[in-house]
Amino acid sequence: MRTRQTILSAAAKIFEEHGYQAATISQILGEAGVTKGALYFHFQSKEDLAQGVLAEQDQQLMFPDRASKVQEIVDVVMLHAHRLQTDPMVRAGVRLSMDQLAQGLDRSGPFLRWEEFGTTLLD
Repeated sequence: MRTRQTILSAAAKIFEEHGYQAATISQILGEAGVTKGALYFHFQSKEDLAQGVLAEQDQQLMFPDRASKVQEIVDVVMLHAHRLQTDPMVRAGVRLSMDQLAQGLDRSGPFLRWEEFGTTLLD
C-alpha cells in the first residue's frame, strides 16, 4: 500500500508540473524512487496512473453532516478550495481533469462524482 501511495504521489507531482502529455513514466519512476516492476505491479500504464490520481483527489473528502444541506455543500466547496492550495494530489487531479492535451484519457470521473454528490445533497 505504501509503494502504491508513493507512486501515486510521484505521479501527481509530475502530472501537476508537466501535464499528462509531457509526463513520462521515467520521470515518475525517478520521483518515486521505485523500480519499473514495482510501478507496473500497481499500474499498467500512464493512463492507469492518471486515473489513479483522478480517483485519489477526492478520497480524503470527509465532512460532518449538517442540518442544512446547502451549508454542507458550502463546507465541501470550502474544503476543496483549501485542499487545492495545500494538496498536490488535488492540484494534479484538477490539472488532469482540465488538461485539453490529455487525449484518450477519460477525465469524466471527478465531474460525475461531484454531480452525484451535489444531486444527493440537494435531493
